[in-house]
Amino acid sequence: MNGEMSRHIVEDYVSYRLSKNGYRWINGPVIEGGPSKICSTMRSLGDEFEDRYRNQFDDMVNQLDITPDIAYQTFKAVVNELFLDGVNWGRIVALFAFGGSICVQCIEKNMPRVVDNIVDWVATYCDNDLRQWINSHNSWQGFVAFYEKEPARRNENPWPSIRKICGYAAGAIGVLTLGAILTQKS
Repeated sequence: MNGEMSRHIVEDYVSYRLSKNGYRWINGPVIEGGPSKICSTMRSLGDEFEDRYRNQFDDMVNQLDITPDIAYQTFKAVVNELFLDGVNWGRIVALFAFGGSICVQCIEKNMPRVVDNIVDWVATYCDNDLRQWINSHNSWQGFVAFYEKEPARRNENPWPSIRKICGYAAGAIGVLTLGAILTQKS
């Protein structure tokens, strides 16, 4: 797996997610033609994840109250917790859905420059932290094959527990709040 492939999938997903919400990624690449099989699979599964957990997921993202100053720390804290118990394709989809949701929130809060950063963070996380696992599962083609071959498995709920993700967000908020308080007192 190369970093360009992960970055392309992230860029496609964020562009798709923003467009779906009526927004445009100002600095985003122009994506010509239809999405690749990998990108369309990520879009479809991201939609499935978000539809299944829409209220809880929206509440979690809104609780994070992203600002340019704490966006990276918030992202990193939630993502580190998301993969704390291991990696699977469902958690990778959750990573993309989380990144896409934060991007939508950044546009809504008039912070479009942060979208570029989030795309970098998700792509870098895939390349640095998930590359070995993704490669050992037949790279991104394995992602498509897994979900095409076993659609019934999604009904068994491969998604990480939304309670866990919300717990990660609450923990991240607590850590960031504590960090801000300690920084102010020092």
